Amino acid sequence: QYSEAIPIIDIVLSKKTNSIHITDISYISLASSTATIVVQGVSVTRDALVNFKKSLEDSNSFINIDLPISNLAKDRDIKFSMTMVSNVKI
Repeated sequence: QYSEAIPIIDIVLSKKTNSIHITDISYISLASSTATIVVQGVSVTRDALVNFKKSLEDSNSFINIDLPISNLAKDRDIKFSMTMVSNVKI
């Protein structure tokens, strides 16, 4: 299952900028073609976090990206947890 997660994790990591610090990535295989990914970390600014989410959406590799609005309450040094479903064929 680890080898199945690598392409999906690579996509997540390729979309982050220096303003996004990822502290944890969890991968849960749901079916033969989808998986749930939870990304946790700290964003230097709110804009960086919003742009990270937008970049993941624009990749067309994920569906249903959930970034709780409470994660956007602060302007700086934002701890976040983002949950998404991958539509990358595994």
